[in-house]
Amino acid sequence: MRGILCICIMLAVILTLCSQSYGVMIEDIEFGENYRTYGIYMLIFRVKWVSGWPFGWDFVYSYGGQELNSGNYMRYPLDIFTFLPFQVNVIERDRPENVFFATMQVAICDGGYGKTEITVTDSSGKTAVFQVVCKLIQVDTR
Repeated sequence: MRGILCICIMLAVILTLCSQSYGVMIEDIEFGENYRTYGIYMLIFRVKWVSGWPFGWDFVYSYGGQELNSGNYMRYPLDIFTFLPFQVNVIERDRPENVFFATMQVAICDGGYGKTEITVTDSSGKTAVFQVVCKLIQVDTR
């Protein structure tokens, strides 16, 4: 009886792991061909203040017009190595019409990353410099 219970629990765990779904997945990118093996990559964004007045800014990331956040996932063929252009918008909280943007080329592979440095000036004339990094971690293969 205990053996059957252990086997049932083990099967439930295996089925749960195999059917794992990922949180927010960015829309599939057009690949032009059908590929058999895809990597599932988790996106991690990080902002580092470099100099100046660092207060009062929001950072918004996007690819192809779709907003991204840390913890989102993307699917990409394993046998293609490329860099994709991710957009970074830095928006002044008190004046949302005051927007600065940059593009960072992100390497699409396990451990891939991209970075950019962006200088912003708020409505009172205070300037800040930030370094923005996007890192990818391959969490699955499908």
